[in-house]
Amino acid sequence: MELHELTQLSTQDRLQAMELLWQSFSEHQGVDLIPAWHQQVLNDRMARMQAGVEKTTPWQTAKDRLRDLTRAAT
Repeated sequence: MELHELTQLSTQDRLQAMELLWQSFSEHQGVDLIPAWHQQVLNDRMARMQAGVEKTTPWQTAKDRLRDLTRAAT
């Protein structure tokens, strides 16, 4: 698939494709896909979250908010 093919899809279809791609990465985690510096950032953020310092948002709430923002922009 080429980029120009993706840009011909509707915004909703592109968002769904992106969501499916992210889901596929999360289901088939590959340590080799994450650079060491990025893993350190993730580790730091996880430690902050576990210490109660980092504010979090449930994934469904974040997705709903992004969908609302996307719909408002079109």
